[in-house]
Amino acid sequence: MIRIIGLLLVLISQVAIASDTLWSETELRIIESLSINQIPKRPISPSNQFANNALAQELGKKLFFDTQFSGNKQLSCASCHQPDKFFTDGLPLARGLHATGRNTPTVVGSAWQRWFYWDGRKDSLWSQALIPFEAPNEMGGNRVSVVNTIFSDKQYRETYENLFGPFPKTLKHAELTLEAGPIGTKVMQSRWKKLNKETQESIDRVYVNIGKSLAAYQRTLSYQATSFDHYAAQLKENNNSNKKLKKNAIKSLLTDDQIAGLKLFINPEKTSCLQCHNSALFTNRGFHNVGSGTFSGASLDFGRMLGLQAVLLDEFNCLGPYSDANPSECTSLNYLNRRQHIPLKGAFKTPGLRNLRSTSPYFHDGRFKSLEEVVNFYNNPPTDNGPHELSPLGLTREEVSQLVHFLDSLN
Repeated sequence: MIRIIGLLLVLISQVAIASDTLWSETELRIIESLSINQIPKRPISPSNQFANNALAQELGKKLFFDTQFSGNKQLSCASCHQPDKFFTDGLPLARGLHATGRNTPTVVGSAWQRWFYWDGRKDSLWSQALIPFEAPNEMGGNRVSVVNTIFSDKQYRETYENLFGPFPKTLKHAELTLEAGPIGTKVMQSRWKKLNKETQESIDRVYVNIGKSLAAYQRTLSYQATSFDHYAAQLKENNNSNKKLKKNAIKSLLTDDQIAGLKLFINPEKTSCLQCHNSALFTNRGFHNVGSGTFSGASLDFGRMLGLQAVLLDEFNCLGPYSDANPSECTSLNYLNRRQHIPLKGAFKTPGLRNLRSTSPYFHDGRFKSLEEVVNFYNNPPTDNGPHELSPLGLTREEVSQLVHFLDSLN
């Protein structure tokens, strides 16, 4: 009799595992907080008054895919941010005219970001959008040439003036034909310095408006619901009283491995995933040192330590002369954490986890090709790269696999 009862209990437990999943009230709340339905409405962009303007979005989209703004007339924003790769490029390190030093992050969901670039050296999407035009390793153009393209193209100019008003009268055609800018070759920089202050400011104003248009378009790029989101919605609908989800619903939404991975993901005693990858965006939008910085050699990268200084000195930041924000609205800068004990050396921005399958390779330097490698890194963090925030997790090979299966449910 005891043996029969034992067998029955085993069978019952197997059926329960296969067909139903019991979640605690705390787990249900956490799962709901991760659901796509919890992504808030696109926040305002105080420093960009054109952020939600339909014409600016239309102009920005055209700019995003146009190659004539690059030095060789062959590259555009979309060269690195390719739509079919979830607006990344599939390379370890981004490559424009030459290889850069970091991996290309997706621009999907950028409307909800506070900081831009892996080190957060930009505090707005529009100011970030300006850098690739002039960066020698990216599009390799120059500021005056970019402005002249808008000035000389009838359709671009008409759209621009409908948005931002007439082109500055201070700008002369001869000045706009120069290959010049504060970034670029020594010849370009020398020509830029010879322009008077008023001309420089007029060029900068048009240049900034181009960035604000690009940002307006990129802000429209959002996420779509995944199998995890459908599962979370079903849980909310059917489990308000901690009821068991029906067998057919569980099988059609998440696999057993994905559910086991989700349990690991939200369990602080087993993993620390939620410490950084929380909210429906699966990121706290902050910076963390996980032992991935490079402090010597050709690929030197100190992360947020230098990015913090750069954003404070940036003329295009929220408190700068080209911002549309009231200084009191620049909360990210006004309340910037500058305390010395915060470990900024080797800290990089926490990426979101949605659509990871399309955004490999991973980390700021693209060092990992697979999600298995990433999870194994967190399971057994480095011990020879200075102090960092990670501790060994002690996950089994099966648990590592389950976490990866869960991450696949976010595609």
